[in-house]
Amino acid sequence: MSLARKSNIWDSWVDDLLATPFIELPRVLKSNGDFPAVNVRETKEHYVLEAAVPGFEKNEINVSVKNGMLTIRGEKQSQQNGRENERLTRSEFSYQMFSRSFSLPEDVLEDQIHAHCKEGVLTLELTRNKQMAEAEKKKQIPIE
Repeated sequence: MSLARKSNIWDSWVDDLLATPFIELPRVLKSNGDFPAVNVRETKEHYVLEAAVPGFEKNEINVSVKNGMLTIRGEKQSQQNGRENERLTRSEFSYQMFSRSFSLPEDVLEDQIHAHCKEGVLTLELTRNKQMAEAEKKKQIPIE
């Protein structure tokens, strides 16, 4: 957008129309359900889930567990930076929101999930039930 004065309102309107997409979808719709992107690692004691949540602060993210489903939600309100004696003439900051759910493995202890967020990465440490993991090994039947 140019700060130069337009010759008339029509020129300004046409420039804005051509510079802006006709349909602007919220970020959550553009992601096709894959936002945030995640990495999952597994050890004998834990599953570690890392979610990329750039631009979100920890107070804008909610992690919950219900009926074996882990849900990560984020919500960021639009920021209005208008100052005293100023009028905001254009704002492209937007409302952002996401939600992604995962089925938990049966050996996760739901009351022992720890989360922290640093530098745009949400890390969840899911403690595994060692007894259940051992029981799973015993379920294997050799083929003769």
